[in-house]
Amino acid sequence: MKILIVDDNIDLANGLQEILQIDNHHVSIFHNAEDALLACQNQIFDIAFIDVKLPGMNGVELFSIIKNTMPETYLFIISGYRITQIIEESTGIEHTPILNEQTNQNEIIEHINNIDSIPLTLAIAETEDYISRLANQFHEMNKKPLIIDEQQLVNHNLADYDVIILNTKETLIYALTNFMQLRNQGYNIPTILISEKSIGDHSKNALHTLELTGCIFKPFQLEQILGIVESIQINKEIHTNNTISTNQQINISFT
Repeated sequence: MKILIVDDNIDLANGLQEILQIDNHHVSIFHNAEDALLACQNQIFDIAFIDVKLPGMNGVELFSIIKNTMPETYLFIISGYRITQIIEESTGIEHTPILNEQTNQNEIIEHINNIDSIPLTLAIAETEDYISRLANQFHEMNKKPLIIDEQQLVNHNLADYDVIILNTKETLIYALTNFMQLRNQGYNIPTILISEKSIGDHSKNALHTLELTGCIFKPFQLEQILGIVESIQINKEIHTNNTISTNQQINISFT
């Protein structure tokens, strides 16, 4: 597979390249986002591992661009930061609150009362009705919420709402890039990023997991990277085989 590594830590990048090349993957290394984007104009990568802190454009901005231009690429952030630190590094927003179903009612009420001064909140959905219950709480307190997903970002007059509840079936890093897209369009409405990923542990501890955040946190074991690559390769092979099988069936049916 074609793998992109963008990291200004030369030793780390070279180490990842060496171990991935042993498994016969084609690995391209870049130490800044700008050079990586030039490479993306000429080839499509199967997987990209991107560090957050890069000279010039940061890794989350690069992540967002690749997500929009190469949606078939599997993207991962690699960082020594935690998710709240990644948010601060990429957006400048400090002290991001975190909500989940362990958050008591008084804390939620206080949060809603102060929502105008809170640009961004993370929330972990634990049950299917979590989002609607959160929205109802806003309505009860005379706040107008808008629940949207990434496909609906430009389909509403966002200025009519007091808060955006940005739901995503993807990881929080994907939701963060959607939030940044809204900010880049000039919308500064308080936003709650919801992740509905089913990972078993829905406490705040889950914010340190790859499954919820989409981030690989340093220090990590190289076996973790190899496991990710192997899993993606297997999935792609299954998808390819299923596509071939379907095409064969179609050809047979028309002969």
